[in-house]
Amino acid sequence: MKKVIKIINKHQNINKIESFIDEISQRFELYSTYYSNIMTVTDRLFGYLCDLKSETEIVISFDHDKDSLHFVWSFEKEFFEDSDFNMTNVSSDLFQMTERLTDGLFIDHNSSELHLYFASGSFNQHLARERRMQLQTYFGKKVFKNRFNDSLSDN
Repeated sequence: MKKVIKIINKHQNINKIESFIDEISQRFELYSTYYSNIMTVTDRLFGYLCDLKSETEIVISFDHDKDSLHFVWSFEKEFFEDSDFNMTNVSSDLFQMTERLTDGLFIDHNSSELHLYFASGSFNQHLARERRMQLQTYFGKKVFKNRFNDSLSDN
């Protein structure tokens, strides 16, 4: 599922980006924490871009592979270079927040792109925990013992 959205950095366009994220979230059945991380990064980054003096078109591309969800924010070269673009400042609050909430962050100065990765392995770990807890609840047990990990079992 590849998706692209083109948008001007104006505050009133935030609903278009949120709809874009919602559609991806529903397609991949993201649980609330990952959805919140993606939405928080998107809202903060877009809000920051809207507060800059110049208006520009931003292209946000989404793609996925077996390991991650991948968002690429592309900017006009002049906007990326001329603006006080805080994403390139490692000590900025925006950069640090984005780095903490994503599983990967890459800024490509040559192509004026910001790459954000969210690892699908993390999603799968959460789903496995959720399913195990649901099974435990169903069977009325607090702990499942795996006979292969149980040192007392005969193998």
